[in-house]
Amino acid sequence: MDHFAGLDVSVKDTSVCIVDEVGKIVREVKVASEPDALLTVLRNPSYHFKRIGLEAGPLSQWLFSAMAEADLPVICVETRHMRAVLKAQINKTDRNDARGIAQMIRVGLYRPVHVKTLRSQKLRMLLTHRQLLQSKAIAVDNDLRGTLRNFGLKVGVLERPSSRRASGSLSKTCPIWRPWLNRCWLSGGYCASRSLSCIAAF
Repeated sequence: MDHFAGLDVSVKDTSVCIVDEVGKIVREVKVASEPDALLTVLRNPSYHFKRIGLEAGPLSQWLFSAMAEADLPVICVETRHMRAVLKAQINKTDRNDARGIAQMIRVGLYRPVHVKTLRSQKLRMLLTHRQLLQSKAIAVDNDLRGTLRNFGLKVGVLERPSSRRASGSLSKTCPIWRPWLNRCWLSGGYCASRSLSCIAAF
């Protein structure tokens, strides 16, 4: 007999509902939102899963990859379509959502979504964080030039080494600025170096 499972995933816990091919509930359980905890339930030899469904969300890629590596027939489904059906329930709880997902997976009432590989996810994360660090370094440069300009110290638009030398010569004429400039350049240089090391480490 074929079985179907619906997973309602939250940050802390995941509600699991397992139904048979006629829609009868076989088991309901709540486990931690961890791959090992889910695999302990889903790899039970008494179940023959045809499809396992979970909504797309913050943890779905991580859990999907773990279950796919375990050769489970897992499907990541489109959230808005699933939510439009589940909101018709009278009592909307995690347990009832898992029941609804399991029944929708059983009858084929879902829209699958593509899940990127872990390598693609890591590369995208690194590129996004590199862009963030670069923008912070540029923001430090712009803030330095704007702040110094208020006091008649004109640095201008320069590359990082030249700009640092220019502000260094300005700090000699006004020693009161030296500690502040050094700290700002230290933070800006850290952001720039980290942005370069992100891709190099990958």
